[in-house]
Amino acid sequence: MLLPLGDRASERTPTDGFVTAPPDSTAIQPPSYVAMSSGTVAAAPPAEPSRALPATLFIAAAVTLALGILVGRGGSGFVAWIGQVAQHVLFATSAGLVIGGLVTRSPEGVAELSLRWEMATRREALRSLALTGAQLGLLWLAFVRFSIENEAFYQKIAVLAFSGFVVNYFLPLRQRLLYFFVLSLLGIVTVMGMQNGAWLLAIGLVLMGVCHLPIRYGARVALLVGIGGLLALGRVERLPVPWSTALWPIMGSFFMFRLIVYLYDMEHAKEKPTVLSALSYFFLLPNVVFPFFPVVDYTVFRKQYYDEEEFAIYQRGVRWMMRGTLQLIAYRVVYQYLTIPITSVHTAADVGIYMLTTYLLYIRVSGQFHLVTGMLHLFGFNLPRTHNRYFLASSMLDYWRRINIYWKDFMLKLVFYPVYFRLKKYGEVRALVLGTSIVFVATWLLHSYQWFWLLGEFPLTWNDVIMWGVIGGAVVVNTLYERKRKPGRQLQPATFSFRTHAPVVLRTAATFVFICVLWSLWTSPSVTDWVAMVSLN
Repeated sequence: MLLPLGDRASERTPTDGFVTAPPDSTAIQPPSYVAMSSGTVAAAPPAEPSRALPATLFIAAAVTLALGILVGRGGSGFVAWIGQVAQHVLFATSAGLVIGGLVTRSPEGVAELSLRWEMATRREALRSLALTGAQLGLLWLAFVRFSIENEAFYQKIAVLAFSGFVVNYFLPLRQRLLYFFVLSLLGIVTVMGMQNGAWLLAIGLVLMGVCHLPIRYGARVALLVGIGGLLALGRVERLPVPWSTALWPIMGSFFMFRLIVYLYDMEHAKEKPTVLSALSYFFLLPNVVFPFFPVVDYTVFRKQYYDEEEFAIYQRGVRWMMRGTLQLIAYRVVYQYLTIPITSVHTAADVGIYMLTTYLLYIRVSGQFHLVTGMLHLFGFNLPRTHNRYFLASSMLDYWRRINIYWKDFMLKLVFYPVYFRLKKYGEVRALVLGTSIVFVATWLLHSYQWFWLLGEFPLTWNDVIMWGVIGGAVVVNTLYERKRKPGRQLQPATFSFRTHAPVVLRTAATFVFICVLWSLWTSPSVTDWVAMVSLN
């Protein structure tokens, strides 16, 4: 889908209907720094801070930063390219040295850093680090060889992330969130420039500040809508702005959905978010080169920060990045060698190829989402998967559960559950139907809202109406059907037989064909063009 739609989709509503069970009502908890195989800082004995150590680290940081600036300016051609890569490695290292200097200004910080160094340099830990580092090196070579997405990604952000991963590993757990935020700011500045980066940070701080104002929730919403209206005037060039037009898609991607989630969680959480976790949530490192970004849930972002053994999280991130890279390469093959324009469709076979290939192009979105969430795993954000074998969906409801799961969870949290529980007193079926219908109306409108910030247009086309209307209607029908069936749980796996599995295979094939047809209509220049293409064959 063109919208971010994330893997928590195995549960159902209280009616066995829509998609998942109602969210837990417990408050957002701060990031849990669990005891990991690499050690915990809790047992660190106090140590006397050395005045020379922080100063030495700060001096080393300044020298590293100066060296990074110098190597990024010299040479030409391949030498300049290597210099720019080295520059971002040195930037990541310099940021880590600064944080190390801040940590060692107190006895507790010295103890934390000493214990972390002792745990991190054990043979087993270094072996795991070397293995992960080698995998990341091979991934980076694949990025460069296949020019994955754009030069800013593989020459700047990927280098910052992979080198920053190593530095992050040696930092105490309580300092890693700060390091990730600093690294994200470095990424923004190196990609967008100092001026645009400063404006992005300033706007973000203003929007976050409004969320924290000691006024009523409705007043904060109204104030954010007002600020958004002024920014929208700037987006359509009705209001002069002091930043480059290139900043608009990035600004929209950073705040258009995450701000909604953040404000909602602030209102409904028992514990308020910390400043550092909020900054890290909004300024996610890979987002600066991927304007089309999954809607990361703030509660999940905080609760699942280092909630598992660290190298298990890192390896999952490596696997996802590898999967995303393969999908992006596959997308390029489909786009360059298999797709045909609608004007070249002349036969029934051409119609089939057009419908199939236009749907297969979605693997670019899936690939990007795997890539960015995998990269976030390198810094301890143990996020769930964004897609779950959506080509194998056996119904439209199953398809909605599997594709772009983050968007589905976003819609459940902010639209479906509030509507469902408000209308439940009038009957579960009515609440289920109306809640699901409103979800797809909201999805349609928010799709256009997203395009407005990314492209400067607010499209409202019949293609969108038909696409979301058909999917919404099919999901409602499937939901009511599943609610009526309420199949019992199967305690033992059934033995394979053609009779039991053939219906599933047929439903999966029918769903795939149906989505291909619907997708081709959605991506066609107009409904008229699509009807003309089909009617000629």
